[in-house]
Amino acid sequence: MCIRDRYQRRVHGESLPGNSSDIPTPDYVVNFLCRKSSGFRYQLGLSSEVSKLLYRERNFEFTVELLDEHGDRVESHSKLNLVLELYTSESTPKLLMTNTGGNKILKGQVERELVSGAAKFDKVQIREVSSHFRNGWFFLVVRPKPSKYSSSMHLAGSARAPEGGVTISYEEVKPLVVDRIVVKAKKNKEMLPSAEKPPAGKDEEEDDKVFIEGDTQK
Repeated sequence: MCIRDRYQRRVHGESLPGNSSDIPTPDYVVNFLCRKSSGFRYQLGLSSEVSKLLYRERNFEFTVELLDEHGDRVESHSKLNLVLELYTSESTPKLLMTNTGGNKILKGQVERELVSGAAKFDKVQIREVSSHFRNGWFFLVVRPKPSKYSSSMHLAGSARAPEGGVTISYEEVKPLVVDRIVVKAKKNKEMLPSAEKPPAGKDEEEDDKVFIEGDTQK
């Protein structure tokens, strides 16, 4: 099963090649979560860029889309629940629920519904700096979440479902894993001397200089 109780995830004796200092890859994280890193019929990918350099408690946003195994966009009739999670970059990734102050480490729209093949996560904040954790960066993960009432959705293209859709299980969808997310301390303009204060909008422009293209996890 791809989606398991978040408190019961274990690698079950698997280890990374080499010593414990080796850094896991996105595919390793997928395998850690789903017990496989390939063989998915569908995958989640980025349709808008996400910055790899973020600031603590500062909003960011991105959009994901449902893709087939060839990387083509899939239009859906029904909804699929998605959840945003943060993991450490240790050899055994750990799901981060709270920051060092005991508060939720993620704030904002962390659960969304995939509608017509896309979902936007907006007004999201990470409430901890990544330097407090091993390797100094996080994995940002978007994965399917089973519905309370159903574990499937319908896609255009078959007569088996309403309005000519086919049924797809959330277990057939490969999670999106973005690596090397660095979170720095929030800049406080009010505490900077006047000579050091950046022009309005300057720091936001700097934040947006480091981008990645959407990894479709093929």
